[in-house]
Amino acid sequence: MRKFAAFLLLTLIATGAFAEKVAVISKAKGDVLLRKADTPDYHQSVTMGTLLENNDQIKVNDGFAVMLLLDDQSQFKLLENTEVAITMVEDLSGAAYHIRLDYGQTLTNYSTVAGSGFYIHTPTSVVSVKGTSFWTISDPETGDNVIVLDGVVDVVNNLTGETSTALAGQSVRSTPDGNIRSAPTVEGSIPQDPEDSSEVIEPEPESPEDSVEVVEEKHSKRNLGLIIGFVMVILFAVIL
Repeated sequence: MRKFAAFLLLTLIATGAFAEKVAVISKAKGDVLLRKADTPDYHQSVTMGTLLENNDQIKVNDGFAVMLLLDDQSQFKLLENTEVAITMVEDLSGAAYHIRLDYGQTLTNYSTVAGSGFYIHTPTSVVSVKGTSFWTISDPETGDNVIVLDGVVDVVNNLTGETSTALAGQSVRSTPDGNIRSAPTVEGSIPQDPEDSSEVIEPEPESPEDSVEVVEEKHSKRNLGLIIGFVMVILFAVIL
């Protein structure tokens, strides 16, 4: 997946296609919608290769999406029932990505790059990182749960300004009433990475009639393939 994402980035760089762009969708599955910064409504379906500009918003109703940040190839995954907006700000200290997470669950795999930063803004908190992997689960009514898988994460509560830091194996709980604390991650609280899930579908038993139909269909496809191949050989010979 990462090799394909890198290839996609190189392709975009070679064509100059992402001038003024901040991210690209490297994978999308299900009902994923895009709201452009200059439009009031979600009206465009998100697919692999969709380019995002500053202040574009993504909403995942069902399924998931994987966003690749163009500057450093960091990865941001959105699960179902999630809505985010993305902005990149550049100043004297460098470039910084700011993700506004209105609600939902996201998985961040951030690669540290000198002169760059990454922040997630929720209705309750601001999450800042320094090269890490972590989940952010946000609900405007109940608050945030930030689960650190690797690295270091700082979480600032918007109401009090108090900061809590978590390392790998720890989580930060931040609530709208100003309470914030870090503690060991509760077993079973980590969401499942959508790209790691695999459904095994057991085939239904076939009746004898179904088996006959399948065999006949295979024979028909094989015969058709032979006919097409024969015609192509003749055409190739005529052209030569």
